[in-house]
Amino acid sequence: MGNYTWTVVTIHPNGQDLNGGRFFAGLTPRHQIELQSFLDLPGRFQLNAFFRYATSIGYPPSVDLSGALTVKDYATADVRASWAWRWLDFSLVGRSLLQAHHLEFPGAREVRRSAYLKVAGRF
Repeated sequence: MGNYTWTVVTIHPNGQDLNGGRFFAGLTPRHQIELQSFLDLPGRFQLNAFFRYATSIGYPPSVDLSGALTVKDYATADVRASWAWRWLDFSLVGRSLLQAHHLEFPGAREVRRSAYLKVAGRF
């Protein structure tokens, strides 16, 4: 599956927003691309992958003179491998695998690379 989003935010300068939209403009990525695959393999194995790219966002220079509230564009990928045995599902998941960490929104915590093992029962 694939998805491309092109977003244009237009704010009327005389609208009801008290700051005239200066703090809202630019806080949505202009371009986003997502690719997702689901693969069923023999032996009750599954392999799923998710890729996402988003262009940079941030406040305009007239508001953020230092550039501290800008987020650079990034690409990230998640992978899940699973195996079903009787009534149990075993999954190994890797998140944000393309870099050690990245920021997705100004002022937020960085998203860090991670992995986990999951065992789930089906009753």
